[in-house]
Amino acid sequence: MINKAHVKRIPAPGKGALVRQRNMIASIKDGRDWWKIEPKYSTKVLIGNWLEERKRFIKPTGKLGRSIYSTDFVYFPDHKPEQTVRRTMRKKYEGLPAQHFFTHHEEPRSRNLVSEYDDKYNRHGYDPLLPPLRSWNGRKLAWIPQKSDFPILEPPTNYGLLEHLMKKWHKKEAGMMRSVYTISYEKPPVSAFATTHSLPSRQGRRPRNIDRILDYEGSQKYLQALGQLVRDRKARDTSM
Repeated sequence: MINKAHVKRIPAPGKGALVRQRNMIASIKDGRDWWKIEPKYSTKVLIGNWLEERKRFIKPTGKLGRSIYSTDFVYFPDHKPEQTVRRTMRKKYEGLPAQHFFTHHEEPRSRNLVSEYDDKYNRHGYDPLLPPLRSWNGRKLAWIPQKSDFPILEPPTNYGLLEHLMKKWHKKEAGMMRSVYTISYEKPPVSAFATTHSLPSRQGRRPRNIDRILDYEGSQKYLQALGQLVRDRKARDTSM
């Protein structure tokens, strides 16, 4: 039997010793894992989440950092581009040349100023019958027979609109500068405006409604203004 009285008891460390021991362990951890970010969540929470992966800090190794672009697109200084592939891709992304849009069938641009109605119903040699059915030719890679309106043998009429506008725009007058806006939107004549007609009095007598107005104050001013208005209108009519 062991006598409890003879057993030496180890004195428990005091509060100060515990604090010093804890600070020492913390300083060792901080010195060893200083580059690690303190986790805000438990290790069992959000495992493999992109947020935790983004917060991982890589310990610097003395090399320069690499961006995502340099990682994905590796630079090869000795690489020479393939000229055939480059030429093919350039033609592919350029699209159709301009002559396929503006000079189709080698027609001049002046014939593009034609309305759809003029092109269908007022053209020279218009045929009201339906055109023949077309079929696709695999050898020529085109529809056969082609539309009969190409090329146009005679110029379209366009109702003379272009010639009229060109003559109107290029008309010059001495001492006057005119723009396309002032030529297109001319000032209408005076006869186009609505005219007001005064009420004629019978045998020089005033109408009954004026007799009622004379009973109020300011009737003299009203009569003077009315007479002046009549005189101005007569003077304007005589000047025209």
